[in-house]
Amino acid sequence: MRIGVMAFAVALFSLAPAFAAPLSGGQAREQLAGPTYPDHQPWKMITNASDARHWQKEWIPADQQVESFKDILSAQAFIGLANTDPATFLRGMLAHVPADCDHVSVNGPKAASENGVDVAYGQFYCGQVKGQNFGTHSFIKVIRGTDAVYAINRDFRTPVSAMGNVMVFDKEHGADAIALLKGESAANKYLEDIHLCSGNTPGCPMAP
Repeated sequence: MRIGVMAFAVALFSLAPAFAAPLSGGQAREQLAGPTYPDHQPWKMITNASDARHWQKEWIPADQQVESFKDILSAQAFIGLANTDPATFLRGMLAHVPADCDHVSVNGPKAASENGVDVAYGQFYCGQVKGQNFGTHSFIKVIRGTDAVYAINRDFRTPVSAMGNVMVFDKEHGADAIALLKGESAANKYLEDIHLCSGNTPGCPMAP
């Protein structure tokens, strides 16, 4: 999450205990799992970082570049914050979005329980990222695990809009509008399928 989440998480980290090693990779008791991301091409990992309190992974489509990507999928774990309610965590994330964006519209958080696990969903629509020539539509799921609270988001870079959740496309870009709507619908469905599984279960790690 490149907008909102990190500023909120930094404040929470001061309340979380430090661990000798991150609960990720082979050390994890739980991991994120889900289907291959629904796209016509594979996605490539561009970030895989961790420390004692946090890990983060990011992917973009194989034909896009880090410097100019239009689509990104992110997954993060905030270790030691497992007692944090997902809706409360997501509400804090969303509250920080206006610091980075103009013309913001927010949906959620919407709390739910999936197979006995507390989760929350939300979206924000950023008309223009401050200092940039694009906006962002972000679809987010937060999951409370045993070891951590997890945030997964699918972001779309969009043309600048004076109303974050309202896009205006001329006839020449009608296909772009349809592609965005289809992509956002697929993102919602994909997030619903993300879940936690035992860290030693075959096929458990999340891979887009």
